[in-house]
Amino acid sequence: MKKKVSKTSPTKLKQSSEDPSFDSRKADHLALSLDSVTQTAYNRFLDRVSLRSTAFPEINFEDVDLSSEFNGRKLSAPFFISSMTSGTALGEPINEAFALLSQEKQIVMGVGSQRKELTDDKALNEWKRLRKKYPKAILLSNLGLSQLISTPIDQIKRITDNIEAAGLIVHCNALQECIQKEGTPQFKNGLKTIEKLTSQLNIPVIVKEVGFGFSQKDLVRLNQTGIYAVDFSGQGGTNWARIEALRYPKKSLELDTGFVFSDWGYDITEWVDFHDKDSVSYQFWGSGGVRSGLDTAKMLALGSHLVGMAQPWLNSLVIDMKKKKLSPENLFSFFEKTYRELKIALFCCGYTDVESFRKSKAFYVK
Repeated sequence: MKKKVSKTSPTKLKQSSEDPSFDSRKADHLALSLDSVTQTAYNRFLDRVSLRSTAFPEINFEDVDLSSEFNGRKLSAPFFISSMTSGTALGEPINEAFALLSQEKQIVMGVGSQRKELTDDKALNEWKRLRKKYPKAILLSNLGLSQLISTPIDQIKRITDNIEAAGLIVHCNALQECIQKEGTPQFKNGLKTIEKLTSQLNIPVIVKEVGFGFSQKDLVRLNQTGIYAVDFSGQGGTNWARIEALRYPKKSLELDTGFVFSDWGYDITEWVDFHDKDSVSYQFWGSGGVRSGLDTAKMLALGSHLVGMAQPWLNSLVIDMKKKKLSPENLFSFFEKTYRELKIALFCCGYTDVESFRKSKAFYVK
């Protein structure tokens, strides 16, 4: 499948926020992710995907059922809240709003990186309070591969047990670690570490990228590790190379280096073209530039079991990052909007349930 060449201009990208008072060096990861400069605006693969609709659905709209499942647990919809960074000023109230949504709507929530909790008991206690308040939220722990390589299994279990995690996300972020000020780009024995985790943890292990996707070779290699799912998280949404670059001073070599890698990685075509995908032992989770219920439907048609979003959930929740204003009501409204869009897409394609729609491969690429 032929990919379009990106026309993104690094020069244009470095013209940051519309707010002239915005100083990216003083902004945290979450604030930067809400800035349009860090979002992919051109050549999204999902924009070239169309669904095979029908004028004769032969079903009733009310018969469409969006319920899904994760590891035997019923979900109201095939959405999940992709992991977002924690440890910011608004981290706890943002996580609380997401946990509430996870509990009330029974969708999966990936927590932000728990790297800090390896050495900070205060961070552990924050999540313990959150779990106590939302006992039915479906939470997935989250640690970077470079941290997991050097972390004893008992410390990992301490973190997952602390939030009663339904699974562990291992995020692969080699490029981000190289650009990040605090980065730890040590990835030797990464695959062996993942394989060890799957054999020693009693919860599912999900391997994800952070916006740069996986090659077909990666997808083959992961099939030998015993993981539960791959969250593809490819190009199309938030670009973490840009985010980390913007944390450096203007006109710095570090900033320029980060923007050199603005178009790095793979989009979802790597999965679509992956000839062995029907024989892999793990589930495929689609994310990377998903912004609506229609995008979710496209990801499902491409073969995803669950579909993740990060920035759109955050964008619906945050009214004003500087003034620390959040609106859980807007977050729930965004869920309902996305839910209805997905339901309409399935109905107009003539399917009453998510699984039959996923297996239909009812899409074509323009």
